[in-house]
Amino acid sequence: MAPDERVDSASILIVDDEEPIRQALSRVLDKLGHEVHTASSGDEALNLLRSGLPIEIMLLDVKMPGMSGFDVVTEALEIDGEIGIVMLSGLNDATTAAICMQRGALDYLTKPIEVTELSTSVGRTLRKRHTR
Repeated sequence: MAPDERVDSASILIVDDEEPIRQALSRVLDKLGHEVHTASSGDEALNLLRSGLPIEIMLLDVKMPGMSGFDVVTEALEIDGEIGIVMLSGLNDATTAAICMQRGALDYLTKPIEVTELSTSVGRTLRKRHTR
């Protein structure tokens, strides 16, 4: 990210059923200066939001056991209409991305996620969140 693209730090919730992915994303975002929280399921993520934990951005896996990322998007936006949601998927699928965006996600990233791509997406999501 170029210096003029630097964004303020944000409170970010990573929601993924795979612990290595949560850990890797957490390390990267922490090094970028963000406050990071993690959840291993959609239910856990929604409980954190309901508890009043101030989250600006949620990085949300599309495909998880139990509650899918599709379902979490809708409920998360009902809890906090200001949260910026970035969907994460192992598949580069235009239909899945379109469904995510229709449900209210602001961005869609395909795993594996490059550091610059993640940083750019977080900045873009923060800007979109602040302008809506």
